[in-house]
Amino acid sequence: MKRAGWLLLTAIILCSQSVTAKNMSLARVYAKVWLEGPYDASTGMMRRTPAYKAILDTLKRDWDTHFLQTDLKQPITALVPQALDFILVYLRRSESGEAVLAANIGILGADGFLYDLYGNPGITLNVRQGVYFIILVHRNHLPVQSSRAVDIAQLSGNMAGRYYDFTVAANCYSAAEGKYNEPVKSLSANVYGLFAGNASQQIGMETTGGGLAAWPKIIASLDMTPVQQQSGDDPRYTRADTDLSGVVIYALDAAFITLNSGVATEAPMPLYP
Repeated sequence: MKRAGWLLLTAIILCSQSVTAKNMSLARVYAKVWLEGPYDASTGMMRRTPAYKAILDTLKRDWDTHFLQTDLKQPITALVPQALDFILVYLRRSESGEAVLAANIGILGADGFLYDLYGNPGITLNVRQGVYFIILVHRNHLPVQSSRAVDIAQLSGNMAGRYYDFTVAANCYSAAEGKYNEPVKSLSANVYGLFAGNASQQIGMETTGGGLAAWPKIIASLDMTPVQQQSGDDPRYTRADTDLSGVVIYALDAAFITLNSGVATEAPMPLYP
């Protein structure tokens, strides 16, 4: 009986180690990114107004992407107390617009770091660790891609030097050395973030004629429409809230669209999840 017990215990341990090793081999992305609008240079964080915090305290669903088919069991602020919003992460092998190998949804914290839907630092994707380009997509900001292929195994946490830093302009992909514009916007001295103003409700995780998901490339007049339509409405979770204040105010939210009108993402598009 003792021998049988030891054999059973050994089998359980080996199985556990095998599962752990398998999970550890999956790519887990640790990164930092700022969003124009909520970023506050005086604090070096992204702010949350009381109105927006109240929305987050009940938010269990993203902005109609295919990543969440049902509501989360808990609101995102219960999972990550400093939660600011959902964010999408993609991995592809080359810098061109080839199909992505893996994609997942996570939570962006007010500290700029990524968290999974369990509240842990980093976001796991269903692909083995390797060297990939990282793409981040937010619901009303222009996407960004890493300037180089990143060895994901070298990313290990939210401590300095252990994550990919999208707040540094040189780390953000610029096609043909900024063919259209800089890949990210200067928010303060040597601090960069994603361009705000991608507010159009018609553009998001949608399908083209070929059945492939497409994302917008340019902030344009079309983005004004939802802001005009929703200005003055009660607080709610909407792309028209370009500064993430919780309330759509035309004078404030339209200002980002006007300021960034014509700005194109430098990340190769479209993304094929």
